Amino acid sequence: MSKITAVLFCLAALVVAQPFDAADEVVLNFSPDSVTAIALELDAGNIQLSAGEGAITVRVARHCQADEEESAQQGLETITVGSELNDDELDVTVELPEELPGCDAAVTISAPAGTAVSLSTETGNVTVYGMTAGVEATTQAGAIRLTNTGGRAELETGSGEVNVSTHAGGILARTGTGSITCTITAVDERETVTLETAAGAVTLRLPADVSAHIDAATQAGTVSVYGFEAIWDTETDKAVVGTVLYGDTEVMVRSGAGNISIGTQ
Repeated sequence: MSKITAVLFCLAALVVAQPFDAADEVVLNFSPDSVTAIALELDAGNIQLSAGEGAITVRVARHCQADEEESAQQGLETITVGSELNDDELDVTVELPEELPGCDAAVTISAPAGTAVSLSTETGNVTVYGMTAGVEATTQAGAIRLTNTGGRAELETGSGEVNVSTHAGGILARTGTGSITCTITAVDERETVTLETAAGAVTLRLPADVSAHIDAATQAGTVSVYGFEAIWDTETDKAVVGTVLYGDTEVMVRSGAGNISIGTQ
């Protein structure tokens, strides 16, 4: 076999080895008049939800990769999108075929700001903009990001950062591995603020006029609390406990390994 023939043979093999991709988008529209809450469950993939006006729109970008074009297209059809209205809650599910690891999906939702949302994905990031009636978000591996949100927020990721920017309301945020950054613009005295990471830094900013009981501790790192007129019961490098004004809001911050910074905006 000549060198030229060998090169051509290798190039042909590379071309044949290239996988085939199939992709499409499923779009669902719902009237917001009868929906006050949305619950989404996604097997794997990113989720983005933004406040919008008019109809509730759910867009599911489906993608499948396979060795053959027909297999890729058939795999695409096995990504199922389901929806059901239970009372005033819209339940949406996106299921991926277990036998086809080359398939994935990404979900984008637009809904009125006053809709409560619960979002779950096994693997992927969850991003929420402008929702003011409470947010629940979970992912086993991925980041969770909130911007201009309100109401009670409950966020949990097994591995990934949690970034909450400009949130009005109480919050529970946990990550197994990753940093937590949180800015609270307003919080009711009946609410709680709890931030926990097994490994990562925690940065929390609270309103200057907050009335709170602060309890912060790290096992490996330092704790820094500043900007508050407070009575401190404990004040060491690794733990700070004290009362700001009347101590109405319970604030607890924990890190297994990482620095903690709590201050005013």
